[in-house]
Amino acid sequence: LGYALNERTSFIKSQWTMDYRSTGENYLNLFTNNELENFDYGSSFDNDNKGTPASETLIVALQEFLDFVGNSDSLNELTRFSSDVLWDAYAASIGSIESILDQSANTELTLYAIMKSNGYEQDVETIQTSLTFIKQAIADKNTVDFIAGAKALDGNFKTSVIDGLNINKGLTFADGDS
Repeated sequence: LGYALNERTSFIKSQWTMDYRSTGENYLNLFTNNELENFDYGSSFDNDNKGTPASETLIVALQEFLDFVGNSDSLNELTRFSSDVLWDAYAASIGSIESILDQSANTELTLYAIMKSNGYEQDVETIQTSLTFIKQAIADKNTVDFIAGAKALDGNFKTSVIDGLNINKGLTFADGDS
């Protein structure tokens, strides 16, 4: 198990820092330069040859995570085997989502700030409330509340976050996008 984990970790690190999918570029550069593959079109670039926007890729990944953890069957099954490790992982994941949305005190340009400037102040407050609710559910190891919070936040990502960040409306989450 240790060997397999080490192999996987090495693979991820090499893709991030050296050569993603034999493109000759690392994932970090592809991500930050909006040159990620567009899996819907099967090519490396959108019709405008600019690639998939990093914000879209990031939001889809966060939404897929929330969709997964909001699935009560998988959560109940997983917590049966390693509850402390799993709750710690959920706490770290929710903390990461919070950091992505609000970033650090070193910058005023945050995803929350963009959403607010686009008129989604109430949605930002709702997301912050959902994150607080989920963090409390994690602290209490309350599976029911955690699932409810994850589903609520998942819904926010499918609507308010997409709209508030002016992400391509072709990303609907209802037609197989996630």
